[in-house]
Amino acid sequence: MLADGNWRRKYTPDDGDLVRLFYVPALEDAKSYDRLTGYFNAGALALAARGIEGLVRNGGHVLDGAGGGGDP
Repeated sequence: MLADGNWRRKYTPDDGDLVRLFYVPALEDAKSYDRLTGYFNAGALALAARGIEGLVRNGGHVLDGAGGGGDP
């Protein structure tokens, strides 16, 4: 459960692999993932997808919205 996690107050690139340290564990415990961006980046979505499997197992859902343009 997210509330029980040993989370840092902030994460920076200096901490190492932020996907492994934060995004995947958080998504694996989450019930929802709501993401709004100014542009679409398939690479960022692919990184987040590593934790989506756990979110789906939790019966969770994803809401992803992006503005125009960006990377395919």
